[in-house]
Amino acid sequence: MLYKVPDTFDPADGAFSLAMFLGSCAVLLLPRIFLLATLQKALGRCPYDRRSLSPGLVWLSLIPVFSLVWDFVVVGATSTCVGNELRRRGVPPEAADTGIAFGLVSCLLALFLWIPFVNLLVGIGFLICFIIFWVRIARASNLLAATPAPAATAVTT
Repeated sequence: MLYKVPDTFDPADGAFSLAMFLGSCAVLLLPRIFLLATLQKALGRCPYDRRSLSPGLVWLSLIPVFSLVWDFVVVGATSTCVGNELRRRGVPPEAADTGIAFGLVSCLLALFLWIPFVNLLVGIGFLICFIIFWVRIARASNLLAATPAPAATAVTT
């Protein structure tokens, strides 16, 4: 016999399992929420007319299946927008690196995290790329906040 039905039911066992499940979900979701807050802040520091994505739209990445595709859009739009704004402000290209490659690779690896046994292989790579992208976009966002925007030039005819 593979499974023996218990003779008595202990509600504390179910409560413990539920608490463990909810705790695990919170631990896994917390870094994602902090990354999305960082991305929103980075997009918010770009001038309104130069944004390719509204800062509030990054939170659509919390929708479970939709996020598998939307993350590519958010990473690409945020990295491009912040990188372009840094270059417009005269920051050297090597300092304006937003880590777009690491962000896109982490999105790609996130697709494979749903496949059993494959997730064990790509999980470490995903985590490394996720952290590197997060650090680079946060650094670029802080650099954007520290670098003054160039003065608008008046067009005269």
